[in-house]
Amino acid sequence: MPYSAKKLSELLAKDGAEAALGHCLDALAQSPAEAALHHVHGRALNNLDRLPEALDALNRAIGIESGNPQMFAHRGHILFRLQQTDEAVEDFHSALALEPFQLVALGGLASIWLAAGQAAKAATLLVRLTACEPDNRKHWLNLGLARHESGLLHEAEEAFRNALELLPGDPDVCCGLASVLQSQGRLDEASEWFARALQLQPDHPQATAAIAGIHEMQGKTGEAMAILRPLLAGKTGEVAPAVGLAAAQLLQKSGDTREAIAQLEAVLSNEGTGALQRSTAHFSLSAILDSEGEYDKAFAEAEKGNRIRSGQYSEKRQERCFARSRKVFDGGVLQHPGSVAMQDSPVIFIVGMPRSGTSLVEQILASHSNVHGAGELDLVGRLAAGLGQTVDAQLAYPDCLEQLDTGQIKALSADLSGRYAALAGTAGLVTDKMWQNFEYLGLIQLILPAARVIHCRRDPRDTGLSCFLQGFGVAGPPFSYSLPGIAHYYAQYLALMNYWQRTLALPILDLQYEELVTGPEAQIRRLLEFLGLEWEPACLEFHRNRRLVRTASSDQVRQPMYRSSVGRYRNYSAHLGEFFAALQAGGDG
Repeated sequence: MPYSAKKLSELLAKDGAEAALGHCLDALAQSPAEAALHHVHGRALNNLDRLPEALDALNRAIGIESGNPQMFAHRGHILFRLQQTDEAVEDFHSALALEPFQLVALGGLASIWLAAGQAAKAATLLVRLTACEPDNRKHWLNLGLARHESGLLHEAEEAFRNALELLPGDPDVCCGLASVLQSQGRLDEASEWFARALQLQPDHPQATAAIAGIHEMQGKTGEAMAILRPLLAGKTGEVAPAVGLAAAQLLQKSGDTREAIAQLEAVLSNEGTGALQRSTAHFSLSAILDSEGEYDKAFAEAEKGNRIRSGQYSEKRQERCFARSRKVFDGGVLQHPGSVAMQDSPVIFIVGMPRSGTSLVEQILASHSNVHGAGELDLVGRLAAGLGQTVDAQLAYPDCLEQLDTGQIKALSADLSGRYAALAGTAGLVTDKMWQNFEYLGLIQLILPAARVIHCRRDPRDTGLSCFLQGFGVAGPPFSYSLPGIAHYYAQYLALMNYWQRTLALPILDLQYEELVTGPEAQIRRLLEFLGLEWEPACLEFHRNRRLVRTASSDQVRQPMYRSSVGRYRNYSAHLGEFFAALQAGGDG
């Protein structure tokens, strides 16, 4: 008597595909029109990597029974393995329409979105998966990766720590947690977790590349390359993408551009290279070509890198966000008596668009004996995100500000000021160069009215081009991956800054990048005077400061002041006509 489909499925799970396959054929000879038998037959063939035959079997199963979510999910899995991604997505959606928590479909679709760089979509599905299977380490690991790529750093850390509780000895999880900690600027903790990953797997590519990258940030280029070389000379001849990318960056800096290009081309030709790594490789190639004056080719590579990451920026959502801020602050929030609670503040906020000179300004100030450069901090952003939990109405920021009472404002002010004071230490003052804090200047006046703000401005044509060519990597600004997105965001940023400067009493100094690089001493003296600091020659020798810089401008701030980036857009004018027009239409200031 041939086995039933249920028995065959149990046999497949217990004894494997080889054991089940012959019995499947016997059963199908007796019942060729039974969809469930074709389904099990296809699963067995899939497990044996006989994918075209497995697909034929699932096609027959669905042709007989078209309302079974498991069949669609398993066919989608096979299509994904055959690299027929569009068809796989369609099948996974069909499965989820029939059964919203179909696990194979949720996992398969999440894997597709992760591989395609669509991290936010993947995270939504992975949250559902972790709810269904909270003890599955892989779901938490992937959720951590998706949240990290989406810029949700604290939520990503939580996901990785959940994965670690399930399997403490997994090097991939250790590495994922380390990467998130590094993105938060917690470099010492990150180094410890990368080291732990290497203890568990001495040739772990991502951990090796990350530790080499940390050495490079510290100016230890030789040590960084020494770490990578053993993996570059592997027995298989194929270098892991993470190692190839790290090596290319170091080779470029050492002047070996030919070898750097060879490494990047190998990364791009490797089928195991993920979407984000592929994007990074294109941006690295663009940077090399730019340095060699091959501007058309450099732009083409940057376009490829941006295309992989594009599609995450919503113009309407951004407009609504900034419009809500203006509406709330027009409503009289700043007249709250609690807004004058703190009469002193240790923090200097450095704001502006990315690539507008914020890192340079921080490096100058951090070279002064009375200033500690803390880098990009998320203290204000996290405060804003959590304010809805502070008031009874449970309103989101900024609407929740109208519900705060004087006692709450004073408590928030004392807590935030204390955090910055702890970072400042004996220096007395501390910089926070989270460029995006310009969005929260109204909140900053309410909580820390004595804080000072440096607003970095730069020709928007150069700022926008630099954003487009940069390739910010994990958790980069969503608008930066397309020229229309950059132009739109710039107009929104400029309108909000103009609003703040008309509305707020907060001390704000506009500092023009072009004036700083062409007349540095005069502008630095102006900057120090605004902050009430005495002149120190070290501020003019900022490039000798060996402090760790974790942003995209880490190389530039280690060099003396240079002017070559002024008017850089002219090298790319042939590609920027529509961008220039969009800037002008939006108001380029």
